[in-house]
Amino acid sequence: MASFRRLAALEPATVCFGHGEPLTADAAVLMRASADRDARLQIEHG
Repeated sequence: MASFRRLAALEPATVCFGHGEPLTADAAVLMRASADRDARLQIEHG
């Protein structure tokens, strides 16, 4: 998750993954939201 947050901090316009569609709108915002959501899930289920 640390890497995900570091990448989001770069404010990318587009993010491509090994599977699925690329993020082409609000990519950095979506990456940060995903990392925050995953962090909450880890705390809840840790």
